[in-house]
Amino acid sequence: MGYAKIAFVLKNVNEFLRLKSGTSIALKKNEREPTMKKFVFTSSKFLSLNLGVLFFISTSSLLLPLQAQQRGTINQSQTSGESVYSDNFIEEDCMDLAGAGSTIGLVSVFKNGAYYDATPTVQCIYNLGIYNAQGQRIGTNYDSSMNLYGLSGKYLKTGSAWLNPPPGARSFGTTNNNFQMDYTGATSGLPLTTSLLYSSEAHHYYYIDKYRRTLLTDSFIDSLNLSANAARNIKYLQYNPDLVGIQYSGKPRFFAAESETVAGIELYFPENFAYSYARSRTGSPYSSMTPISNSFDPEAIVGDYAGIASSWILGSNQPYPGAEGYGQFNSWINNVLSPLNDGISNFEGYAYSGRTEQFKYLSMTQRSWSGNQCGVNGWAPCDKGYRIDNVMMYDENDMSRTGIFPMWSSIPGNFPIGGYGFVGSNLASLYFSSLFYDLVSDAGLGLNKTRQLVFKMYSLIDNLSSFTMRDFGAKMIAAGRALWPDGNGQSLYEKDIADVLRSRGIPLYGEANFKDGLPAGLMPVTQAATVNYFGSGHPESQPSGYGAANYTINGYKEPGTDYNYMGYTFYKHSKYGPCDKLVLTNGTFNGGSYNEDGDFYWEGKGRELGNLTIFVPENASNPSKVLQWKRYRQRCLNETEDGFYAEDVRPFGFRVIKSIKNGFSFTASKIQNTNSNSAYNNYSLTIVDPSKSFAGAATYTWTFTNYLGQSFVRTGSQVVYAALKDQPFTIKIERKRGVKVDTLTLRERGNDLDRNNGNAFVKSFCPNNTSCKFQ
Repeated sequence: MGYAKIAFVLKNVNEFLRLKSGTSIALKKNEREPTMKKFVFTSSKFLSLNLGVLFFISTSSLLLPLQAQQRGTINQSQTSGESVYSDNFIEEDCMDLAGAGSTIGLVSVFKNGAYYDATPTVQCIYNLGIYNAQGQRIGTNYDSSMNLYGLSGKYLKTGSAWLNPPPGARSFGTTNNNFQMDYTGATSGLPLTTSLLYSSEAHHYYYIDKYRRTLLTDSFIDSLNLSANAARNIKYLQYNPDLVGIQYSGKPRFFAAESETVAGIELYFPENFAYSYARSRTGSPYSSMTPISNSFDPEAIVGDYAGIASSWILGSNQPYPGAEGYGQFNSWINNVLSPLNDGISNFEGYAYSGRTEQFKYLSMTQRSWSGNQCGVNGWAPCDKGYRIDNVMMYDENDMSRTGIFPMWSSIPGNFPIGGYGFVGSNLASLYFSSLFYDLVSDAGLGLNKTRQLVFKMYSLIDNLSSFTMRDFGAKMIAAGRALWPDGNGQSLYEKDIADVLRSRGIPLYGEANFKDGLPAGLMPVTQAATVNYFGSGHPESQPSGYGAANYTINGYKEPGTDYNYMGYTFYKHSKYGPCDKLVLTNGTFNGGSYNEDGDFYWEGKGRELGNLTIFVPENASNPSKVLQWKRYRQRCLNETEDGFYAEDVRPFGFRVIKSIKNGFSFTASKIQNTNSNSAYNNYSLTIVDPSKSFAGAATYTWTFTNYLGQSFVRTGSQVVYAALKDQPFTIKIERKRGVKVDTLTLRERGNDLDRNNGNAFVKSFCPNNTSCKFQ
C-alpha cells in the first residue's frame, strides 16, 4: 500500500498523545533522552509504515484523585461580566420521561467536575437513539449485542476498555436507560474497575450531550453560514466523510479505558474516537489507592470533543498535521494549526465552565499520580491549572521561543516531564486561547460572537500543509467580514478584531511588522532608552531564571509650561505579566531603587493600564522635573505563587498614545437594571476634571457610537448611557472651554464599564482640587 500519511495531534491539556496509524497500533519504546521520550510506531494496517515519532507528556494527562475533591464556585462570571451558559435548571418531567427506548436517560455525575462537586448528583441526558443523516431519530439506543440499552445517541457513543477484560465484559448498558453508577463500586454490585469505567462512560455522555444542547447547538451552527456539507457534517453526521484517510464513518466514540500508568486522553484523527483513561485499585502498585478518572473533568472532555468537531467543518479534506515536538524545530514557523486546534479546545472548555483557570483537577492528578513534588520547594501547587487570560505574545521577528510563542525554550528545567506542566503544542495553545479571551473581554465581543468567529475562521482554512500566523490573522479578519459585513467590504468589528490580533503580535493587511499597525506613541522621551516614545518595547523584554529582574528608567515631559498637569492615556491593550509592573513617579531613581523623593509613586500591573488616563501635575518649584517611569520586568521568584511558567511570559508592555493639557476623564457606575433579561447595561458616567477649579467651567459633549455606527449624543458633567451587552462601542468626549476644544476618545465594551470600582479610566496624582500643582 506504500507509505500512509500519519495525522496525529498532541491534543489539548488532557492527553499525552494522539495518533492516526490505522485501527491496530503497536507501540514500542525505542529510547529515552534527557529532554524527550522517543518512540517508534508501527502499524499492522499500513504494512510499509515505520515512522519515528516524538511526543511529550502533557500535564493534563493526569486524572483526578477523588480524595482531593474540593467544593468550589461553579459557573463563575467572566471578567467581561457576561453570564456563562448554565444548566442549573431541573426539567420537571425528565425523571418521568426517562425509560427504555426513550430519548431521555438518567446518570449520576460530577456535574461541574470532580474538583468542584463534592459528590455526584442525578442528572438527565438527552438525544439517546439512532439518528439519520438529516438529524431525525430512526431508532432507539437498544444494543442487540448486549440485549440492553446503551449510551449511544445523536452526538456520540460510549464504551469501556479493560486491561484484562473480565468475563462478559461489555460497554455500559441497562434495561431502562437509568445509567446511574457508583464509581467507587461500593453500592453497584460490580467490580470496582467496571463501576469506574461505567461511571466514566456516563460522564462522557453527560458532558458532551450538554455541550451540544447549550453551546454547539444547531442554531449556533446555523449562525455560521457554513457550506451545506459542513453544516450537515457537524449538525447531523458528527464526522467529515471527505477527510483523506478516513477509516470510520460515524459519530465519535469515547471509550473509558483502564490504565496503570499516567495517561490522559488519546484522540484519533480522522477515525473519530478517543480513549479517556482511568485508574482503579485492581492493579499493582495501586491496590491501596483511590480510583480516579479524567472522564470526571468536563473542560477536558468537552474541549477534546470540540477539537474533534472542528475537523468536521474544515475547508480542506486533509486531516490535522502532526504535533510531535511542536516548537522544537523550525517547522512551527510555517504551520500553527496544531496549537490552534488545541487552543480551540481550551477555549471551548472555558465557554463550558466559565473558569479562566482551566484543568485544575487534571493538573492536580497528573502531579499526584506521577508522584512528583508540588506546592513545595517553589514548585507549582498541585492544583495549579492554566489561565487562558495569560499575556503570551507572538513576534515573527523573534524566533527565540523564550517567553514567547511557541514557548519551547521557556520551560523551567527545560522539560518538566512527569507532571509539572504543558509542553509542545499544548503549551503553545495557551497563546490562541488567550487571544480568544481578549476578543471576549477586552474587545467586548462577548462569548457567543467570539465563538462564532473562531468556528467560522476554522471553516475557512483550506490549506493544512502550510498555515502561518499571518494566515491565521487573515482568516480571522475574513471570518469577521463573512459573519458581520458592514456593507463596505469590512466587518462591523474589523477594528476590534484587528486591534486584538496586533496586540498579540500578528501583522495584518500585508504590514511589514505588527507594530506598524499600533497607534503612535507620544514622543519624545527625555532619557536614552530602548524605545524613543512614551512606552515599552513590544513584546516587552523579560529576564530568564526565577527571581531575575531587569528594568529600564525613562521620563517624559510635555513641551511648554502652559498647563498645571497633563492627562496621559494608555493604549487599550497595554498589559503586563504576573510579576511585572510599570512604576510612575515624579521622583528619581538610584539604579533601580526609588529615592523616595517624589510627590507620588504608583505601580501599574496586569491589564489595569488599558484605556487608563493618568493626571500628572507639574512641579511649580522645579518646572524641569519630569514624569519618571520604570519598566520593571521580573520573572517570579518561583511557581508557588503566580510564577507558573505558562503565565510568567513576555507581555505586550505599555504605550501612551494621547496627552491633554489639564486633561480630563470619567468614572463609571452601573445603574441597577430591574429587567434581568435586558440586552443593555445602564451606566452613570461622571466627568473627572481638576482643571475646573482653576480654569473655570467647561461644557462636555458625549458621543456614543455603537457597533452599527449609530451615534447618541449626551451633554453635561454626568450622563447616563445604555450600553449593549457583548458589544464594543466608542466613547468620544469633547470638552469646550472658550474656543479651546479637547477630545478624549476610547473604544470600550458594554459589559464591564464599571470595572475597577468604576475607576478603570482615571488615576489622578493631583494633590488637591485647587491648582493640581505641587508647590
